[in-house]
Amino acid sequence: MQVLFIGQTYIDVTFITDHMPTGDEKHVASAYAVSFGGNAVTAAFCCAKLGIVPDLIATVANDWLGRMFQDMSAKYGISIHPRKVNTSSLSF
Repeated sequence: MQVLFIGQTYIDVTFITDHMPTGDEKHVASAYAVSFGGNAVTAAFCCAKLGIVPDLIATVANDWLGRMFQDMSAKYGISIHPRKVNTSSLSF
């Protein structure tokens, strides 16, 4: 089975904290988690985990987040066909 996904790559950063600040209040998170998002990206990783080797046409920047995305994609056996962009898209 061959699968091709086309879409936008988002880098999701989730902050872990025991308190949700309100208004102008500030609070320091105890940790954070980085994951990859976007419908096509999520579907490609899901297929890879199920043993289906996907191809993915997606936005990839030449920055540390883009390189981290390419490294993780390679680890899962996802073939990336990058659409070059200047910076990675972040979601917090």
